[in-house]
Order: sequence, then C-alpha cells, then structure tokens
Amino acid sequence: MSFDFPSDLIEASLTCKNLKEELDALPVDDGLTLKDGAPLERKRRAARAYTEDEQARVARLRAERLAAAQTVVTHPFWESVPASDRMKARAALKHHGEAG
Repeated sequence: MSFDFPSDLIEASLTCKNLKEELDALPVDDGLTLKDGAPLERKRRAARAYTEDEQARVARLRAERLAAAQTVVTHPFWESVPASDRMKARAALKHHGEAG
C-alpha cells in the first residue's frame, strides 16, 4: 500500500528523524533526570557532565524535535487515511524515501 504524503508532513518527519539521530550521537550526560528528579536510565554514560552550552544545545534539539513530532502527529493528512490504515501509513512515513 502506498500513501501520497504531503511535502510538509514528509519534511516534518525527516526533521524529527534527523534531530533524533543528532541527539543520539551526543554523549549521554550522567546528570540527566526526569521531571520528577528520578535518574534517566541510558545504555551508555558520558565520561563527564554537560557544559552549560551543551545543556542548552540538547534542550534546543529536544524542543525542535518535539515541535516536529507534534506536526507529524497532528497533521491533517491523518484524517484522510481510514483508521484501519493509519498504523501502516505512519510506518510508511517513517521509512519514506529509504532505499529498499
């Protein structure tokens, strides 16, 4: 099944994916915590805590990724897809443009 995704939805999805890759490439800060103060469990740990500049960069990247994800999730395109096909469409969007 193929879907005719609008260009702005594709762009938001790619932005979200690229920002995730950029965040995943950063060393993990040992001091990261959840909003309730609980430590954030990660598979790898950084050798040092983030500097203020690094913390600001991470916060900016996360905010940009959240905005892109919100655009993807709330895009009007999904209303045009039958509910029974939405999971397939979302999966197809994640892999849009990949070779294979």
